[in-house]
Amino acid sequence: MSQDEGQTEGQQISSVVSFLKRNERPPRPNEEGAKANEKQPTTREKTQKKPPRGEEATQEDKAKRSVFIGNLPLKDMHKAKLLKLLDLKKSAVESVRFRSQPMEEAYAARKKLGVILKKFTDAKDNQNAIITLKKEESLPDLLKKNGLVHEGYVLRINMLGEKPTFNRKKSVCIKNLDRKLNESDLYRLLKDVDEIRGIRILRDERTSVSTGVSFVLFQNRSSVKKAIEMFHGHSVNGRELVVEKIQRADDPRDAPKDATKQSKQVKRTIGKKPREEQKKGHGKGQNISHGKGQKNGHQPANRARRKKKYVRRKRKGGAAAASG
Repeated sequence: MSQDEGQTEGQQISSVVSFLKRNERPPRPNEEGAKANEKQPTTREKTQKKPPRGEEATQEDKAKRSVFIGNLPLKDMHKAKLLKLLDLKKSAVESVRFRSQPMEEAYAARKKLGVILKKFTDAKDNQNAIITLKKEESLPDLLKKNGLVHEGYVLRINMLGEKPTFNRKKSVCIKNLDRKLNESDLYRLLKDVDEIRGIRILRDERTSVSTGVSFVLFQNRSSVKKAIEMFHGHSVNGRELVVEKIQRADDPRDAPKDATKQSKQVKRTIGKKPREEQKKGHGKGQNISHGKGQKNGHQPANRARRKKKYVRRKRKGGAAAASG
């Protein structure tokens, strides 16, 4: 490269730099400081700026339109299949959220990623869902489907936040279950007893592992006795089941039979005490007069003594008159 060509190239570069400097926008004073001191919008302002589709709704309004769906299958269950199962139109549903999946510990803090990758444990084979409808008028038809059976899973459907109604007189408590048993296994085991309206296994909230205790709700009250006769002491996976009716602590009618017999014996012994005292008081040669309205053996002690003294005085007077 010649010296003249190098000079011309340097002049071109310097002219470009000078052009950029002339056209560069000068920085405004305190521009960075103003951005730093700018007030950030609060969560409430964000929700006001971005209202949900349709009419503006609060959390309380959403809760009134939200339904809890329990005991759904974990495998092969997605939004479209759930709506078809419950006979719901997509246009009537605002949102569907799946909950309570047994996630691996490594994905406990990244549940969305765990759901996408299906990193589930074998602690249980079911999950829950929350469906929010657009109108409250659609709620009654959905709530009527409570107890619907799908592939051995008895669905539990009730309002979000509402305690499920579990009639204890139609239910049994099953203890000593194998930790690997799920609600679907219990359904297959007990379905011949009667129509099953609900099954629930108590689980650890963090790990979803079974505690070995479950509750089963039948259609009829007479099925409780039948289930106890059929499965109490029955062996499942090497463990003997304990099947019993659900007792309420504050109801004396639900007390065990031994306690009822014991209470009756105590009442009998209490009732016998006055009679025994009455027999002891009526010895040979004794004539105790009783006042009006008084029963044998139930008089106060001081009044009985008074009457005894009066009788003795009467006898002494009669004996003196006879001798005179």
